[in-house]
Amino acid sequence: MSDIQAVSWPRSAFSWKIVKIVHQDMKKWDNQITYEWAERSPWVRCIIVNTHWDICISKEHRTELNSWQWWYDYRLPWGKVFDSLSEYEDFLASWWSILNACMEACEREAKEEVGVTSKSLRHVHTSWCGTTMRRDLYYFQLTDIKIGTQELDGMEHIEFDRYSKEQVIELCLHWKIHEDRSVATLFRYIHSL
Repeated sequence: MSDIQAVSWPRSAFSWKIVKIVHQDMKKWDNQITYEWAERSPWVRCIIVNTHWDICISKEHRTELNSWQWWYDYRLPWGKVFDSLSEYEDFLASWWSILNACMEACEREAKEEVGVTSKSLRHVHTSWCGTTMRRDLYYFQLTDIKIGTQELDGMEHIEFDRYSKEQVIELCLHWKIHEDRSVATLFRYIHSL
């Protein structure tokens, strides 16, 4: 058992549109400190596989890569679960399961980004982000898929294709997939097949 104990509930110290700063008073023996972390709502990642276990990978322009040579990133189809912090906090106050909200977001994002609907959706992994910045990623496997038409908004340009397990590993090893949390999850997922 840990010697560190909470002496208060987590409380919001500051809030912006999508991120809030949370404080919680903690105590270890006679010492008391206030823990602080930034938090935002979770996101989803879609591991879409066909009957040959090829994986759908999208190619998307990403401004945060900040380099002309890495203008595009290969990634799993993805998206936000909630569009704003207030929407997320309202959801948490309702006591509904966050996993159900993430499943709905995964279905929505797969359809919008790559035009895929699925008859079989399974939670594969949740990547919890560290202590001082919390932004969890929920990974879902989509099988028994039907391919339709993308429903992109005006700011998105997303191409996608199917890649074999070996090709996905090569994309990970050669720094083509930049999101390290997804690289780790893909390695574990492919190893489990």
